[in-house]
Amino acid sequence: MTGFSFLTQIPLWIFGLSTLMILLGSLEFGFFLGRIDKGRQDGAAQLTTLQAATLGLLALVLSFTYSYVSARMDMRKLAVIHEANAIGTAYLRAGYIRDPQGAQIRSLLTDYVQIRVLTRESTDTPDKVRDLVSRSEQLHDQIWSAVEEIMAADAGPKEVSLVTAINEIIDLHTERLTVSLDRLPGIVMVMLLVIAAMGMFLTGCNAEIGGMRNRGIPMALACVLTLLILVIADLDRALSGFVQIDQSPYVSLIQSMSR
Repeated sequence: MTGFSFLTQIPLWIFGLSTLMILLGSLEFGFFLGRIDKGRQDGAAQLTTLQAATLGLLALVLSFTYSYVSARMDMRKLAVIHEANAIGTAYLRAGYIRDPQGAQIRSLLTDYVQIRVLTRESTDTPDKVRDLVSRSEQLHDQIWSAVEEIMAADAGPKEVSLVTAINEIIDLHTERLTVSLDRLPGIVMVMLLVIAAMGMFLTGCNAEIGGMRNRGIPMALACVLTLLILVIADLDRALSGFVQIDQSPYVSLIQSMSR
């Protein structure tokens, strides 16, 4: 783990609660300093300008960060669809191979697709994720060994098409693993939290100096910002977040294999 990557290991509810406490604490500190300088109006205009600039920068960073994690989410969805299609294609092409080799390939592919279905329970710890990756790679070796036996006996068009499909499955495993483990750089999340905290601090100062009586509005803003940051953190966690990639392509494939 390098840099601020430890942030991705914090449970989401703890991350969200900590973010809320940071923002509300910054807001309250702003209220406190604003009360001290309440009688001084000479810098009120500059403070308002600084607050607007900071909140504008926060909006920009939120936009880019959400766009980043949203794009990664779309890539993960596509990886699931492509892999399910590739496994289904290989399964069908294995049907052209004479038994027992064809039946062996189909059996191995059936076992393989079972462990490619990811749930929050099966990926809630790094050890479980490593175990799934290890089991997938073991099945790759077994499938490829069976394919080598088939190619040694006969390297006709049907066998070559099967090899192509198996190659695609192995390639898509690497692709899916890469996009699943790709995370928002920790320094970006830290920068986002710092800018949000600074924005809330300036909001508290400006609200107190300007004589705002209703503190509920700045507090509501802090809660909304916390929710937005929490959503970004959730979308960034492909394997352990509340938002999970739809696994129905695999489920449909398993059902078709069992017919």
